[in-house]
Amino acid sequence: MLNRLLAAAAAPAISNCRPTNEQINASLKRFEGMNIHGTGRHQINLPKGFSLGIEPVVELTYGLNSNFEVVEVTLMKEGVDLTEFKQRVQLRAVEIGKKTHDKLSVSMLINDQWLSERARFLHAYDNSTLTNAFKSEVHVLVDDLHIRVSAETHKPTDNHVEERLKRIALQQLRKAPDAATAGRGLCVGPLLVTAEQDQEIGTFHFKDPAYPDLLLEISVNAIANQDETLLQRWDSKQHLLKQIGGKDEIVRRGKRRIADMDGEELLTKGLEDDLGSLQFGVESVRRDGSFAKPILSVRLTTSLRDEKSSWSTREAVPVWDAVVDSVRLRSGSV
Repeated sequence: MLNRLLAAAAAPAISNCRPTNEQINASLKRFEGMNIHGTGRHQINLPKGFSLGIEPVVELTYGLNSNFEVVEVTLMKEGVDLTEFKQRVQLRAVEIGKKTHDKLSVSMLINDQWLSERARFLHAYDNSTLTNAFKSEVHVLVDDLHIRVSAETHKPTDNHVEERLKRIALQQLRKAPDAATAGRGLCVGPLLVTAEQDQEIGTFHFKDPAYPDLLLEISVNAIANQDETLLQRWDSKQHLLKQIGGKDEIVRRGKRRIADMDGEELLTKGLEDDLGSLQFGVESVRRDGSFAKPILSVRLTTSLRDEKSSWSTREAVPVWDAVVDSVRLRSGSV
């Protein structure tokens, strides 16, 4: 959560920086209308220019002991017809098949099977120097969504894993463009996953082409332990940050509700000028994790690639507040 924040500097006094109603209205007028996006079991309202980043992936875990298994579901592309889907999967099969295993001198592609006109199973070596590392993936076209369901194994053939991937791909995925009414399951943008997993982790990146330096990131981790909160992690690094001579300003920090959960917020700004880099973060605080109450964080970062920020603090804070206040559990998602 704080990779970029921890690279920022130690902070001086806290500033309240609550924008006036006029500032809020002026800022939000630039983003008239908000779209709803599905992010796991929750949903968020974002200005119309924001769209989901390339190939978002969620990690599904089955079993909570040492024998757990992990499946990844990746939204490869939206707006795909059957012809393009077949071309894309064929390119993937060729890409794997043309590689040779260094030790075995055989093709990395072990098995290639069409399950239906809209689903193809690929099984391959996952590492060209290891003989016990494999990856299985099912590519499926769900409505106009190209989805990849994949898992790593240590067996040349693992019927249990293969059957799970096929069941998820063929039975437990559907398109749900309206996140608010998608119902039970995990949303990855317009995709709904109803795979009955024991744990789920996902990160969703949103960008607006009009503001290329800006990145909005939402992440969920359903049942992991939360050893330190957002502010505890920040404070524990202050001695290191002081050593590098950082001079960022804390715009706001403290308690902040998010999705009907207790949480903490930290907003910082670079001091180069009025358009210095912004790193805004909020994260839920909870002891007993669940799908309804995960570790849920939202982070806004500007000045990517050392550019000047598109937004000043007073422009960004009203948008940030509107976005964070919009995060809520989807009706019937759990």
